[in-house]
Amino acid sequence: MRTALRTTIVLLFFALLQAAAQNAPRTFDRTYDHPADDLRQALQSLKLEESRRLPTVNGFVTDNLAIGKYERPYYEFDTEIVPQNADRTLVRVRARITAWYSDPAHSMEEYRSLTSNGRLEWEFLDRLGSYLTKVDADLDGHIASLQKMLRELAAKTDTLQKQRDDLEVRNKQMEDALQSQTQDPDYVTVLHSGTPVLDKPTAGSPTLAKSERDDVFEVVFERPGWVEVNIGKDSKGWLPESSVKKVSSQSQTALEAALQQKPEPYVVTREMVTPFMGDWSSLQGKKALFLFAQPVGMSPRDSKAKLGYVKRTFADRYREAIHSDIDYSGLVIVFIGSEKNSGIAAARLDDIGQWVNGQMPESEFLHRCSLDIPGVSH
Repeated sequence: MRTALRTTIVLLFFALLQAAAQNAPRTFDRTYDHPADDLRQALQSLKLEESRRLPTVNGFVTDNLAIGKYERPYYEFDTEIVPQNADRTLVRVRARITAWYSDPAHSMEEYRSLTSNGRLEWEFLDRLGSYLTKVDADLDGHIASLQKMLRELAAKTDTLQKQRDDLEVRNKQMEDALQSQTQDPDYVTVLHSGTPVLDKPTAGSPTLAKSERDDVFEVVFERPGWVEVNIGKDSKGWLPESSVKKVSSQSQTALEAALQQKPEPYVVTREMVTPFMGDWSSLQGKKALFLFAQPVGMSPRDSKAKLGYVKRTFADRYREAIHSDIDYSGLVIVFIGSEKNSGIAAARLDDIGQWVNGQMPESEFLHRCSLDIPGVSH
């Protein structure tokens, strides 16, 4: 009898423990790949821990709702944030549900706590996860936008750096050019006959003139691979650096000494017969004898001396032309040198003949000539 009583008491005790365990509040948890501070900020932004009203208790609790009536149900969450490591956090949540209970049959009214079936907790954890996913997506978008801005800034920086480098190169070129203007001019001599004097420092650009071996030109400007030279008044051209060599100071002295043995202030260093391609209509398209005159010495010649040389050269070359088998219609003298020494003088052979033979006054003859010489007017 005593044994049966003891067994009954033990069974009753375990039944009470099981009932208590079933009625104990349950917690639900989920782990997120975010730091704990991110979860705290998300809870604050979503305001999930605030008390809210339920539309009904049906479908949200595990309690037996068959007896009595439940009204004005509310719920709120108890949460616990447990960091797992620096970038991983566990969130535990439990919903506390309360409602006004009334049982008219037993004249009973009171607030009762009900046990959540987990629906509210899972919705809580889902909303928290969706919020974090959206935050991550927005952050990825901001990062991508910042990366694009950084790439654009890097490209602009490269462009500005290139522009700065170009400006530095141009500034250096201008400084070198200004410095060269304050120094004695440099000269180069052509190494091979037929070397073209080009309009621009690029291969294939238009040819302005053909140079002969040992032609001497004043250097205006230098750049890698190219030399700009004076070929006449207000006329410049480019020669490949490999086609010329600089005239040393000793060579210039020797050149001056050799040229000073001649009585004329200029010496013809090259001549050729070629069609006249200038704008002067009197010789345009016709063959002319081109004489390239180099000043004797490096000092400028005055306009009077230059005009005297033009008239003597026209007269002498006219007498040679009438006894020559080479057919051409005019004479062109190209003065090579600096702007003060440069210039071009051109005349038709028939006009020269009339002037030489006394059939035309000198003033009329000079008026018919093309004289592009500084300080000479006609």
